[in-house]
Amino acid sequence: MKQILLISGVFFIAFFITTFSYAQNLALTATASHSGGGAGIYGPQNYNDQVISTGTFGWVSTSGNPSTTSWIQFDWASAVTCSKIKFYCDQVTTRTLTGGTIQKWDAGTAAWISLLTFSVSPTLVYEITFPTATTTKLRITNLVTTGSQSSNPSLNEIQISLGAAYDLAPSALVSPVNFCGDASAPLTVRVTNNGSSSMTGFTITAQMTGPISGTFSRTSFNRTIPSGATDTIIFTTGLNTLTNLGQYNFLIYLSHPQDTFRTNDTLRSTLQVIGTPPSPNFTHSTAACGSGSLKLFVSAIPNTGTFWYTSISSNIVGMNDTFMTPALYSSNATYYASRVRYDVNNVMGFSQGNTIYGGNGYNFMFDVRAGNTTLVLDSISFYNATGVTSSSYKIFYKAGTNIGFQTNSGAWTLGMSQTGYSMNGTGEVKLPCGNIVVSAGQTVGIYLFLESTYGYSQTVNQVSNPDVTIPNAASIVYGGQFGNLSTTSYQWTGKLYYRKLCMSGVISTTITINPKPYGGDVLPSTKFQGMNNGGASYAPDIVGS
Repeated sequence: MKQILLISGVFFIAFFITTFSYAQNLALTATASHSGGGAGIYGPQNYNDQVISTGTFGWVSTSGNPSTTSWIQFDWASAVTCSKIKFYCDQVTTRTLTGGTIQKWDAGTAAWISLLTFSVSPTLVYEITFPTATTTKLRITNLVTTGSQSSNPSLNEIQISLGAAYDLAPSALVSPVNFCGDASAPLTVRVTNNGSSSMTGFTITAQMTGPISGTFSRTSFNRTIPSGATDTIIFTTGLNTLTNLGQYNFLIYLSHPQDTFRTNDTLRSTLQVIGTPPSPNFTHSTAACGSGSLKLFVSAIPNTGTFWYTSISSNIVGMNDTFMTPALYSSNATYYASRVRYDVNNVMGFSQGNTIYGGNGYNFMFDVRAGNTTLVLDSISFYNATGVTSSSYKIFYKAGTNIGFQTNSGAWTLGMSQTGYSMNGTGEVKLPCGNIVVSAGQTVGIYLFLESTYGYSQTVNQVSNPDVTIPNAASIVYGGQFGNLSTTSYQWTGKLYYRKLCMSGVISTTITINPKPYGGDVLPSTKFQGMNNGGASYAPDIVGS
């Protein structure tokens, strides 16, 4: 069913004329064009025809992500002043425009001037505010597309308008946001000026409820926020969320006598703090008699686990409060452990099933970047393109990006190797990856090596949520493990299965391995109780005389 867009016009009331210029869709008076792609019923005229209907769209051809040579443009016969673009995507799961750069034409220098580069999560309808511009030409370039087809974005409609002259909004809770808690955090909020005029002298209030509650206000805020700019406001400091665990709810609202655009004057946010657990307390003996496997212990704490490592930088070798070592033979052995507290299981990644590139021996490298919280990757999935029901695989990882290290095997660590791993045929297949930890704010490169099958892929793309980003930094390697780097970059259409976690510091425990006694004398009729029963009647451990 088609929807016809209505624009605000001029209302005559008695002897007064009220013009809501900020609501006028300026795109309607422009000529729309694009760099190439859709024509006829899918041409650029659909960008500003006032018709929103799934399947009735214009689309622009793209190459790469971002596509630096693609653009959508609006031309006016005379200059207009604008500060907002509203995008109506045709679908949210495929060919969705999720990023770009807004530019204006500067007649004086005969050049395009960049106003704002934006990036959003896949959304059917969204609005972008940019610094107010007066121009005869406006365009969107450096196009980023997401979805099962991550090229040639399709748009039902694009609206361009001048935002309200006075429009302030609390746009983000800056602090506290630490999922693990802070010993002393400020209550900080970001405010954005979406209007076309500079603003000052507003009142803003933050209400916080939960383990810590309070109402805080700043009246007559005296710094000036220019059009399109932001400022941060600190209400209070010293909030201890590290020991006051639980859910915090925030209600933030502001007011200014000239800001009559009320729909964005309130911000609500929620923070669930689970807390950082204490460091492990080892309870096992620090000495052993003779070689063999040893069981290491830490004292149990409800709702926590323990990560065990063979070195500070090694992958996780155990995830319980007890850990059985391999056979130990040297004079001593050191292991490391940290206490962790988990969030629920999460999943994110790409839409799957769009074959663009693949073949036996073609395997994927990509990057994973954590947000403000440390993550542990439990599994990585791919879309099985061949339908095989068994394949061996290996998953490697490295600190930092995969770019520049695609064929350097020495830069990578093996996280998981499985032989003849059972798969469920065509479709998504989850592969345990060895519990790879990605520290907050850090990037880890991942290499998925499949021996008997290959996965679907797509044009290089990026996907993200507040926890994790899979950036536009993918590689394809073929011709065997760490073989040859393909000159064509495609992103694997897979998913990450992960948990957020809070981790204590890493501490060590060293086990001294003492040699077993042998060749000693035991007094006649004395019972000997040894540490090992490895002897035989013809070759006893210890012989009494």
